[in-house]
Amino acid sequence: MMSKSMITVHTLYNFLWYLTHALISVVQLIHRHLYLKLKTKRVLSSDLRELANGLQKIPKHIAVCVNEHHVDCHQLIQLIRWCHVFNVKYVSLFSHYDTFVSLSQLEDQFVRCATNGHKATDDGAHNNGFAKTRVNGKTSGGVITMDGMSVCVVSSKHSRQSIVKAAQHLSRQKAPIDQNEITDYLRKTYDFPDPELLIAFGGSPAVYGYPLWQLRLTEIRRPALAISRCALIAAFGPTSGAAAAMAAPFV
Repeated sequence: MMSKSMITVHTLYNFLWYLTHALISVVQLIHRHLYLKLKTKRVLSSDLRELANGLQKIPKHIAVCVNEHHVDCHQLIQLIRWCHVFNVKYVSLFSHYDTFVSLSQLEDQFVRCATNGHKATDDGAHNNGFAKTRVNGKTSGGVITMDGMSVCVVSSKHSRQSIVKAAQHLSRQKAPIDQNEITDYLRKTYDFPDPELLIAFGGSPAVYGYPLWQLRLTEIRRPALAISRCALIAAFGPTSGAAAAMAAPFV
């Protein structure tokens, strides 16, 4: 029979053996996580741009409609970054529940998550319900600018108020009012062109209170995925197998 000392040594040996392998597994897990994170950044900066060049149609203006009570601002910031990679010039964000009725809270997240070289400051002023924001020395009422791309938050309240103001303005005119005058006045309230693509995220496929006069020729898509790079790529249209494989790690 084994003595108590031998049993103690054997138990201690087994404990140290399992502890060593556990530490090795933890180190390997951390290494894989860091490698994947660095690899993702490389893909985002190089392969994703190559993928963007291979796409046949890239909208100039993308409208993002979020039909959820709670919105992850970090995901929205990532979506804005991906639009910037794809050379999208305008991005408008809309929430039926007015989750982000102004740029103030979104800008705070934007500053925290901004890439190196991008700085933003808030003037503290408000115009038409939007926060007046200056980014990289550029001032625009209710618009965040980032290397040639503009981001605007549209609220359902502002959409209704625009119609009321248009009716009040046109009712003061003596000349007959036609549909073109109403459309022209409403379009003047927004500095953005009409979106070529609207992506609706959420439980129901609807645009709710997004300004309908801007959606006359807009293609509306509701991706099966949540807010992700794959969802953005899928919204652009059919992609090749290689493009889908490239996008897979980005979900």
